[in-house]
Amino acid sequence: MNKDLELKRQMEIEVNDERNRMIEYKAKARGFDIMTYAFAALMFSLALMDIDIWAEILIVITYLAVEIYSVYYRMQLEKEM
Repeated sequence: MNKDLELKRQMEIEVNDERNRMIEYKAKARGFDIMTYAFAALMFSLALMDIDIWAEILIVITYLAVEIYSVYYRMQLEKEM
C-alpha cells in the first residue's frame, strides 16, 4: 500500500466515510439488541437447569454491568448533542 498512494487514499476514504460508519454503528446496535435478549434467555434457561448459584450470579452481574454501561454511555451521548 505504501507504493500505491491512490489505493491508500481510497482505503482511507472508505474507512472514514460517514455512510460506512453509520452502517457499522447500526450493525453494532442491532447486535447489541439481539445479545440483550439472548443473554436474558440464557440466564433464564440456566436458572431452570438448577446450575450452581455462583455461576448464575456471575452471569447476572455481567449482564447488568453491560446494560448499565449501555445506559450510562447513552446518557453521555445525549449530553453531547
